[in-house]
Amino acid sequence: MADYEETLRLQTQNEALRQELALARQRIAELEKKLQAKTANSQKIGGMTRTPVESSMLAMVGYDAEQKTLELEFNSGKVYHYYDVPLKVYRDMLKAESKGSYFRGLIDGMYRYNEVKGNRYKR
Repeated sequence: MADYEETLRLQTQNEALRQELALARQRIAELEKKLQAKTANSQKIGGMTRTPVESSMLAMVGYDAEQKTLELEFNSGKVYHYYDVPLKVYRDMLKAESKGSYFRGLIDGMYRYNEVKGNRYKR
């Protein structure tokens, strides 16, 4: 009898885990679609992929994977390059609810940077 009850418990637990896994896969697919939608308007200029963003601070976020350079265009029109930035930082910034908070907390003061004079690209 104990073996039967243990089997039933394990089967129930297994089914619950399968349902959790299915929900997690569904959530991942939803997040991937959101990221694709955000990057659908991206433009590639040289090695830099630039993506317009909705933010009170930033207009565009760009990244050159080969150079590991993050490019941020602020709503003021100023453009900065940040060097030796991991790809994950760029991807996480695109996913962030608040691009400005992400910048202030995880980029500003963390990477070597320089201002790019003027807005080199037309939208």
